Amino acid sequence: MRITRIRTKNFRCLSDVDLELRPFTVVIGPNGAGKSSLLEAIRVLGSVHQGSGAISDTFARYGGFRATVSYFASDPKMLLGITLGQPNSQVKYDVAFMGEGAGYFVAWEKFLSPRFGLERDDTNGAYMGSQSPNTQFQIAHGPRLAFE
Repeated sequence: MRITRIRTKNFRCLSDVDLELRPFTVVIGPNGAGKSSLLEAIRVLGSVHQGSGAISDTFARYGGFRATVSYFASDPKMLLGITLGQPNSQVKYDVAFMGEGAGYFVAWEKFLSPRFGLERDDTNGAYMGSQSPNTQFQIAHGPRLAFE
């Protein structure tokens, strides 16, 4: 599947980006504009399926979670999202991280495919590595699950 869209909010120097990717996309800009940060956002999203250890390692490369959150951000919340596939068969995944200092947790995540959707909301903000009895899962079928 081809990446067709990437979304970031408060990731490194990217304060709010929603970029549609065509079959051939070129990203051009001066130093510090966010070209590498855009690629790093894809790297972080790729580490999500490997578990909290891989995500922690990725954040550690940047100096910890708080150093990874955009310096433009007023609160320590970060959103990363990706869309794969063609317009009639898209798969979407969004995840929001929150935290302070070196600690972080997954505030919520959403997955939507043409036939299935899953939404996870951590209602008590348990930090990664701990089990949260208040984590809620909701399953939706089809496009009823909306993305922000």
